[in-house]
Amino acid sequence: MKAFEFGPFLLNVETVRLYKNGAEIELEPQVFDALLLLIKHRDRVVSKDDMFNELWQGRTLTDHVITRTIYELRKVLDDKDSEQSHIRTVRGKGYQFMPPEPLTVVDQGEEASVGQASMKKWTMPLVALLTAGVILWVFRWGGSPQEPVSANQLTAHPIIAIMPIQIPADSAAVSVMSYSIIDQMVAQLGLNLNMRVIHPDSLLAWQDQWHDLWAIQQATRANFIIQGELTQYSDSRIMLGFELHKADANGQLTPFSLGQFSFPYPANSQDLKELYKQQRDTIREIIQLIKPGVTIRSDGFNETNDPEAYRMVLQAHHLMRRDSCKEILQSEQLLQKATTNDPNFAYAWFQLFAHYFKLVYVCGQSTDNYEKALAMAAKVEQLAPGKYQALTIGRNVMLTETNQVEKAYELAADADWHDPVMLNIKVYTLRYAGFLHQATQLISRIRQLDPYFYSKKPIYQAPNSLLYLNRFDEHLSLLAEPGNAYHDYYRGLNLVLSQRPDQAKPLLQAVVERTPNDLFGQFSHALFWIINEQFEAAKGLIDDMVEQRLQQQHFDGEMAYKLAQLYALAGYPEAAIKQFQAAVDHGFFAHAYFIRDPAMDAIRNHPLFAVILQQALARHLAFAEQFGLDPEIN
Repeated sequence: MKAFEFGPFLLNVETVRLYKNGAEIELEPQVFDALLLLIKHRDRVVSKDDMFNELWQGRTLTDHVITRTIYELRKVLDDKDSEQSHIRTVRGKGYQFMPPEPLTVVDQGEEASVGQASMKKWTMPLVALLTAGVILWVFRWGGSPQEPVSANQLTAHPIIAIMPIQIPADSAAVSVMSYSIIDQMVAQLGLNLNMRVIHPDSLLAWQDQWHDLWAIQQATRANFIIQGELTQYSDSRIMLGFELHKADANGQLTPFSLGQFSFPYPANSQDLKELYKQQRDTIREIIQLIKPGVTIRSDGFNETNDPEAYRMVLQAHHLMRRDSCKEILQSEQLLQKATTNDPNFAYAWFQLFAHYFKLVYVCGQSTDNYEKALAMAAKVEQLAPGKYQALTIGRNVMLTETNQVEKAYELAADADWHDPVMLNIKVYTLRYAGFLHQATQLISRIRQLDPYFYSKKPIYQAPNSLLYLNRFDEHLSLLAEPGNAYHDYYRGLNLVLSQRPDQAKPLLQAVVERTPNDLFGQFSHALFWIINEQFEAAKGLIDDMVEQRLQQQHFDGEMAYKLAQLYALAGYPEAAIKQFQAAVDHGFFAHAYFIRDPAMDAIRNHPLFAVILQQALARHLAFAEQFGLDPEIN
């Protein structure tokens, strides 16, 4: 039986194993088979139809399956510091295996001797590494060296998922109070444990699987799952029971009962004190099971002595959680009254910050609200410095989107290397400033910490730095499943720019049907009309979006650039150039992206294109000098 050797890699056909420098690399069976198929037919381009027939026996699947498979292979084979890939994409045709190193065929005898020598070379370092890993796990998590250690438990950020609680619809007070207790639990777990906490709202996509905790564990890769139940309730008090499920190395879950906890809906200051104490006791019980011996931090910044202020903030937060603009608007008066009742109630000011942020980000109102939000942020920092991570994230977004990219980067420059959320705000700023390669390096780090950071969160974030480098297949492989308007628009744009418009049509049409008035519903509608060559209809919608942005004083440079792309694709170069100028003027100066973006091919010869490009380059170079970064010119 033959084996194949190329560079540091050895592929053993008989044992179905891949080695790099003698160390085995685990591959899913179909990923291994895809590599073997490409190697065997390395003298030609292997079509997608061939791959479907050989690997999936012709089953009806989407191209996304192949895209994901090729991405997994490139992730294993390619050097991240090299632009050359082992697998060449031939647009519209398929893929070809073209390793940078010569490939040799090794017979079984030679391969065995090579494998033995390589294993001997790598055994001692591997043993030392595993030993250090076990010691680290025992030191940090109180485990025993004899216990199985999962890969998740060795990550910098283990994961704990909080399951949604089924709450009756017949009592608004019970609903508000229950959600509040869970929100507080999430915040306190994040404060006390060095792990990623998955909020119940992020599990809504798996609603059909809530009854199957094992399926939830597999989907989230959670080390711990907390399941709660509303056992008794009235308008004055609720009883919640909690169970902690701990996953072993195989994903098997062991339950630990946390017992029943009674929480009053505070009518007076004594009730409020009891509520805070019960919340702290509940958190203590949970944390001691996860990390015994830890000192519980409870700094009181979320607390007030005024039960009326507390109730108003709870009600306002409940109104805002569903992202309904009508209810977001209703929350402002409640929050202003709460801050008047207790001017030192930091959480009330934080919710006001969130209110003004959502007026822009969700409701599309004037960015004047960003200035109000920044004022609220300053007040929160005064009362509770460094307490709210979401505050840092929101400030970064607001500064970036209001042409203050340099100030935004100052907030993000020292992002914790072990915190994927903070690294992502750095990625966001670098993308605006055109440092795409540095941004994608951080994306790789984020995915090391949390492989599902981009694909399994129902929030507005996507690894678009990859799209801006024309790394189309890799970008597609990281997007969330269809159903999120933001991700679906960028999936559609990706497919159009990579000359696969027929695949984009059903995706964009679905977005339009679900959310026709959403910002990305409108973007999707315009792109859908462009694909169908209804250019006048597309221009009319783009014109309306531009007018709306002007009326609402929206000057987000990246969104202006998206409008420029749509105009260019629709065949309106003068309108495209005008929006391109607006994008750079408003702080989106990704110079290298502008050069390679296929959407801009239609206006690349416009006399003003080079002028605007030079303006973007000048600001990019100034940014690089200010922060000591290497410019990215091409």
